[in-house]
Amino acid sequence: KGNFILSTGVDRTTIIWDANSGHCKQQFSFHTAPAFDVDCQSDTIFASCFDDMTLNIWNMSTEIPVHNLQAHNEEMYTIKWSPTGPGTMNPNATLFLTRYYLAKKWDPQRDVCQNILVRHSEPVYSVAFSPDDRLFATDSFDKAIHIWDTARGQIVHGYRGTRVGASASD
Repeated sequence: KGNFILSTGVDRTTIIWDANSGHCKQQFSFHTAPAFDVDCQSDTIFASCFDDMTLNIWNMSTEIPVHNLQAHNEEMYTIKWSPTGPGTMNPNATLFLTRYYLAKKWDPQRDVCQNILVRHSEPVYSVAFSPDDRLFATDSFDKAIHIWDTARGQIVHGYRGTRVGASASD
């Protein structure tokens, strides 16, 4: 965030780029399969998920994962940190993971799944949070977007169409 850009890809690496110079600042090559997604929690912490069924939390100052989340046995397609800090409902970052037709709300500090949210009939490919963390959206190849209440884990709105996508910005 801020001065860095994260990228990840089929070469099995996650790279931190300097946003100002465009140069590679650091490269992580821990995974054994192509990458699906990467997301920053802060200026120093990020998470990445890969086709080898691993999801790692990294500190930018080390080249080994801080946490390796093991409580899943299939690929995670998307990862997204929930917003934290003043004005949000979340003092600590929660990580949302998606695979196939569900989203998992994960507590990375305790390495436990807090909630499994199932409403899509095809793979979920993105998650987006409202800036205050009260709502989040999932969208899927089933051409549906679901808006969820973060605290209760219940759908508050749903949309279906021929083209869908979820995004949020603060």
